[in-house]
Amino acid sequence: MKKLLTFLSFITLFSTFSYSQISQDLSYQSIVRYANGNLVVSTDVEVDLAITSNGATVYSESHTATTSKNGLVSLRLGSKNISAFSAIDWG
Repeated sequence: MKKLLTFLSFITLFSTFSYSQISQDLSYQSIVRYANGNLVVSTDVEVDLAITSNGATVYSESHTATTSKNGLVSLRLGSKNISAFSAIDWG
């Protein structure tokens, strides 16, 4: 019984720490190309991201990032205004 209680206490403690590590933003990646289809390589770009609901913007933010040698840009949507992002009604 003592081992079971110790095990359950450990699991409860671990799950509490795991829950507190949940990110409050979303990962976003994109390949950036010019209008002719060529990759935008190792270049600073500005990216505007928006979340809409029924045509209305409920959240938006802008990022400046540098593309990789493959034209990849990685962003964290929601990282600019965490409180506004957390207030979005996802229902």
